[in-house]
This record gives sequence, structure tokens and C-alpha cells, in this order.
Amino acid sequence: MPETTSAAVSELLARAREGDADALNRLYEASRPWLAIVARACLEEKLRSRVDPSDLVQQTLLEAYRAFEGFAGRTEGEWLAWLRQILLRNAVDYVRWFCTAKRGAGHVSLAGADDRSAIRCEPTADIPSPSEQAVVHEEVLRLAQAITALSDDYQQVIQLRHFEQLPFDEVAQRMQRSRPAVQMLWLRAVRRLKDLMDERC
Repeated sequence: MPETTSAAVSELLARAREGDADALNRLYEASRPWLAIVARACLEEKLRSRVDPSDLVQQTLLEAYRAFEGFAGRTEGEWLAWLRQILLRNAVDYVRWFCTAKRGAGHVSLAGADDRSAIRCEPTADIPSPSEQAVVHEEVLRLAQAITALSDDYQQVIQLRHFEQLPFDEVAQRMQRSRPAVQMLWLRAVRRLKDLMDERC
């Protein structure tokens, strides 16, 4: 999580368990950007156009807040894995609802989800094995953690260009910069992201 070290997360968890409401709130707010990236990475584009990932994140944080007393982990890794589990369960619920409401629209799935999470309206011929899906999950987590370690400008340009798939002209308009400036920013962001991914191998 950006600007939050593993030690800081462990400290916030300990304080939150002691009843420190401010620590708990800080913990959830620090987790929100990471969850947003995981949500976008897990939802296929077809479903993402109908389900706002921010709604999925909000629902996840609400449920996590209510269930915090049942969380037994103490480390950042355990915390993020717990949040991700809740998010995936909520995403499955969204997919089930979507499949029930839109049965004629074709299959919808969670990208890289495990057998319990991969809900499809129609069977597909090429379903990844559990081990392949596990590898995809690890890559999604590693990518999400690397992106949240980027500066705000780098995160924004990657989100607009890759997650929202906007052309550079529209990215420039959204960021109130010239197209050449945005292209240079994007290039630097991608290079920095690659460096971070290499460091986390």
C-alpha cells in the first residue's frame, strides 16, 4: 500500500484491535487504492462496463469493517489476502447477479479467479487449470502492489491509459496536460512499473 510500510500496517492492526477507531479508519483508507486496482484487474471488461469497481471496493470495505473482530492476521500480507478474499466473494455475487439478469448476453467471468470464484453464464472450451489460475492471481497481486507504490501522477496515467483504455488525447485532457507531456509521463510510469515488478520477482 502506498506510503504505508509493512511495519506500519502491523502497528495499525494492533492499535485497531485495542479499539483505536482512528487506526482502523487509516488502515481501510490506505487499503482503498490497492483494492481498486485488484477490483479492476479481476473484473473482465464486459462486466466492468456494468459494475463500477468503486462500488465493489466500497462494499468490500464495509463488510471488512463489520467483520474486523474476526480477522486473526497480524501482517500486511495477511491483511491484504483477507481483504482480497472478501472482494472476490463480492465480485462473485456481482457476477451471479449479472448472469441471472443477463442470461442471453454470453459468458462473464472473473479474470484469473479460482474454481470457486469463476462463475460463467455459459461453459467455455478453454478453462485454465487451478495451478495456472493461482499463477495469474499472484501476478495480479504483484502488479497491484507495484502500481500502488507509484507516484500519484504515474498511477493516474496508467489507470487512464490501461484500465480505462483511453486514447492519449483524452488522457491529456483528463490530466490537463499536453499530449506529448502525457506520453512522456506514461513512458516513465511504465518503465518505473517494470522496475518495481522486477524488484518483486
